[in-house]
Amino acid sequence: RTYPLMSPTVLNVVTCFGTVTALFAATIGMTIFDIKGVLAYSTISQLGFMVAGIGTGGLGLIAGLFHMVTHAFFKSCLFLSAGSVIHGCHHEQDMRKMGGLRKKMPLTFLAMLICTLAIAGVPLFAGFYSKDKIIQSAFMKMTHGGLLDGVGLFAYAGLLIAAAMTAFYMFRLIFMTFFGEARDHHVHDHAHESPAPMVVSLLVLATLGMFGGKMWLRDFDLMGAKGTWFEGLTSEIDDGHHGHGSEHEGSVGEAFSIDRMYPGIAITEMNTYVGDSAEHFQESLHAGHTWAMRGSLAVALGGILLAVFIYLLKKADPAKIAAAFGEMYTTVANKYYVDEFVNATVIKLQMVLARTFKWIDENIVDGVVNGTGKLNRAFGFMWAWFDSTVVDGVVNGVGAVTNMTGSLVRLFQTGRIQQYASLAFGGLLLLFAWLFLA
Repeated sequence: RTYPLMSPTVLNVVTCFGTVTALFAATIGMTIFDIKGVLAYSTISQLGFMVAGIGTGGLGLIAGLFHMVTHAFFKSCLFLSAGSVIHGCHHEQDMRKMGGLRKKMPLTFLAMLICTLAIAGVPLFAGFYSKDKIIQSAFMKMTHGGLLDGVGLFAYAGLLIAAAMTAFYMFRLIFMTFFGEARDHHVHDHAHESPAPMVVSLLVLATLGMFGGKMWLRDFDLMGAKGTWFEGLTSEIDDGHHGHGSEHEGSVGEAFSIDRMYPGIAITEMNTYVGDSAEHFQESLHAGHTWAMRGSLAVALGGILLAVFIYLLKKADPAKIAAAFGEMYTTVANKYYVDEFVNATVIKLQMVLARTFKWIDENIVDGVVNGTGKLNRAFGFMWAWFDSTVVDGVVNGVGAVTNMTGSLVRLFQTGRIQQYASLAFGGLLLLFAWLFLA
């Protein structure tokens, strides 16, 4: 969604970050022995391919989104296949303890092999079509307008190297897990194929990993998209913003569109190129496809053959190769010490901040809250005493005086006429006595 907002400079940065990500994760994937860890870093590397493709613009945007779809097919199958292996080996994930499992788990092996061929970029499998398109876009960016673009060269070379690494570490996984002799007889002897529901899911995804690429490039009239329907749908992201559909071919609007497709080439430098834009663009597209296919096939074959040489034929000792690289291998095997760096900086800072805020919470915030609670409690006791002693005392005192007065008055209010007459006569006598004495 943000692609139309990105300038050519920003797209160049995106291309570089995607290429570096693809290389960074691929190198780590070659050193990991956790079967799920290999696939995890493989996913990061393939995300780098997608980002780099989008950064190259135009065709790369379509290729990046296309690779996202095909990658979903074969990577989900690979993860589920790894889960099947782990389930069959009773939760063992270390490939160094596996080996010879293809006879124990033939269907899991078949599904994982198909999707490994797909992610390696072998022709006719899904990953070949999408990855080839990304590399083609990088090549076209590198050679656009007869100029050598540095960012395009970095993307083209870097993605080819990452593709070779991908083929290598994925077949390394296949050979260490399913071929050779059992390295841990306890794991091997108890290994078994997964239940039917798991295997059926693997085979469905493996089918998509095999045919899913070509299917998306078929000329269907689906959802109103004419021609290559996936390209027709995704290209609308770019068409509405960058001058496509200009009334005059070769105009500045079309030049701007081509500039967005392959950022980094100034419009003035493209004037000679866009004079006969359609013809030259098709030539560039064809050349890019040819060289991208040659390059991707070469690196895929090279990566697979290297894995065969080391892990299947065992013509070289992986431990000796690792030792030959010395600190470089150690650094990569430790994931470039990113975890250690994050622990020493980000995590440590977060822990310091956490302890600081914990102290503030316990001593200041809780102090204020608890102090307020204690103060309110003291006020509560004080008002309870005032209410029970003063307020209730006044009310109860008034009631007691009223009760006592009533009791005294009640002595004279008996309802007896004789008593009233006697009191009246006695009062009259007292009055006369007072008057007489006065």
